Amino acid sequence: MTVTELLENASYRRSIASFFSYIFLELPSEALLENIRASMSSFEDPSSFVQAIVDYCSQDRDVDDILLEVSRDRTRLVRAIDKNGPRPPYESQYVKAAPQVILQDIFTYYQEANVNPSTDATFPADYLGIGFAFLEVLCQKEVDCLSDGNAEEASRFLDLNTRFFKKHILTWVPEAGSEMASFAQTDFYKGIGGLLTSIEELYPFCRD
Repeated sequence: MTVTELLENASYRRSIASFFSYIFLELPSEALLENIRASMSSFEDPSSFVQAIVDYCSQDRDVDDILLEVSRDRTRLVRAIDKNGPRPPYESQYVKAAPQVILQDIFTYYQEANVNPSTDATFPADYLGIGFAFLEVLCQKEVDCLSDGNAEEASRFLDLNTRFFKKHILTWVPEAGSEMASFAQTDFYKGIGGLLTSIEELYPFCRD
């Protein structure tokens, strides 16, 4: 692969990671809806999920009503206030390992990447939005190294990204996405859940 191709791949993965971290870390707002409409144009997704999300965000009705629907749905899906609803999007809810073991392993990746976890984080490190935020950081480091001509260091971050993705995203996020799509009451989160079920295809890796 050429440096240009590697840069394009890393930048694309960064945009995907940024999108999902934004979705799950930011509260619903008019700005969020506008950003989603703009950012989803970069998705290389052949399914109908992207269009369903864009159509929902582009409805010709009061934006406050749309935001109220999305906020209520988000609370059900993320906070797990409905005992008959889906499991919340935390790795420890889907993987058969003690939460502390999962968190300790995630922190070893942080150390390897020389990333310090936020001291005021609202969510634990095994939360879906935090996982994607870390992938975004790794992609940015990869882009920076490639731009500086440091192919060896870029390859190290790509390897770290690949290992983290396979161990702490791919092992549970598709299942969580399926539950989200099944229990969501809005086309917005049905679409988000549908996209997560195909995260392996949405987040492609390339090697030189």
